[in-house]
Amino acid sequence: MKILKSTDDVEWPGEELPLCTGNLLDKREHHYSKEANGSYDNTRLISKSGSCQLIRYPFEQVVGCFDALVGLPGEELPLCTGNLLDKRQHHYAKETDGSYDNSRLISKSGSCRLMRYTFDQVVGCFDALNERHYSARKFPNNLISINRRAQENLHFVFIGDSRIRQQFINFLKFIPDFDWQSEPSPLPYYGYQGDMEVISDVFQLRLSFHWQPLINDTIINLVHQWAIGNETGRPNLIFLGMAVWHMLQNQGADFKLYKRKLTELAASLGQLAKVSQVIWLNQYPTVDSL
Repeated sequence: MKILKSTDDVEWPGEELPLCTGNLLDKREHHYSKEANGSYDNTRLISKSGSCQLIRYPFEQVVGCFDALVGLPGEELPLCTGNLLDKRQHHYAKETDGSYDNSRLISKSGSCRLMRYTFDQVVGCFDALNERHYSARKFPNNLISINRRAQENLHFVFIGDSRIRQQFINFLKFIPDFDWQSEPSPLPYYGYQGDMEVISDVFQLRLSFHWQPLINDTIINLVHQWAIGNETGRPNLIFLGMAVWHMLQNQGADFKLYKRKLTELAASLGQLAKVSQVIWLNQYPTVDSL
């Protein structure tokens, strides 16, 4: 048995050993140090040039590594601005595996990061939207107008199939539920093929979801009435999209009908877009299961 006179006789994997460099996964260059009992020392490796120590990453460095790997350098990327829904100006960053990075966009000027809204920022957005909404009404400054103002909430409408229903549900997550007035109550959420509505007095906001998976005369007439009618019953924002149900019916044989109905709807949507904000969600590509 070897008797150690001091701890200096021990080969510690601390500062005395250099840091391991190069491709640490290549067994031709590095391998773990095997102990006499057959176990391995997971703090150091053996290379052609001798022993080296593995770095122990603190939490902050691990976060930095992940940011670098996914291409999210935090504050170094500018915030995305402009019309983020216009694919001619922005598109999602596509990864090598074919997936998309939903935290940043690519524009003509380079990469930009999407804003992650906090609750306070959401409140500020709704306050600004409400102020602009009521200012546009040009009510006279009197008591009657104040009462009328309290009754005229911002109205956002979601129209379509389950994809749009999911967007409606995601949007509700921004709204605290302590003052919700909902119909139905409680909200059925997933798999529900029917209309839903939520009113929040705190945000002075009315949110509606219309189950409308097909483009038919019902939705065409509704949009047309909004476009030509008075502003009292007109939504401030309309978020809609419908396509996949047409694709599923008769193995997509009603494509010509869909194209004809979409052309009719587009004319009314064009009129409506002049007086309200209209967002059409394109159908994502589908992949047949094997």
